[in-house]
Order: sequence, then structure tokens, then C-alpha cells
Amino acid sequence: MGRLVGMKQLCDYENRSEDTLLSLIRNEGYPARKIGGIWESDTELVDQWRRNLIIAGDGVDPVQLDLSTLESDAASVPLPALQGLVKKLQGVIKTRRKVGKES
Repeated sequence: MGRLVGMKQLCDYENRSEDTLLSLIRNEGYPARKIGGIWESDTELVDQWRRNLIIAGDGVDPVQLDLSTLESDAASVPLPALQGLVKKLQGVIKTRRKVGKES
């Protein structure tokens, strides 16, 4: 695993701006967090996150994909990824409630 330390390394690895990465961290469960005031991540986690997005774009349920990741190695899932999963689950629940009311 390759450690990414500092926002500059994260931006360089992703070839994205700091604003874009911060948005991905806040809204999409991008696997990075501040530790002692310094942004940190790991290339393996970032690559897995990206693979999950690509697969989910092909019709695979991202909730199921994330749950299988959690079941296999829950201790290594970073907090932002868990927060992203919670947001996805909340969206699924909200959608299913709307569909149930319309029936």
C-alpha cells in the first residue's frame, strides 16, 4: 500500500484540484481523513473506491457493493467511506418510502 500524506499528494495522485477532492471526501465517501491536522489516505483504498464507483456505474447496486466490502474487512473501512454508505442508505430508504406511498 502506498501512503498518501498531505493534500498535495492526494491531489497529485488523483490529478484533481483540492476543492474537487474536498467535495469527494464530504459527499462521495472518498477514503481520506485528517490525522493530526494532515490529510492522509492510501493508494490501495483510493483505487478500490474508484473501482467501486466504476462498477456501480455499470448497474451494480453500490449499497450492496459497499456492504460486501464492509463484511469482508470492516476494520479497514475509513470513516468517510462509512459516512458515504450511510448517505447512500438514507437515499435508498427515502426512495423506497416514496415508492411505497405511491403504490
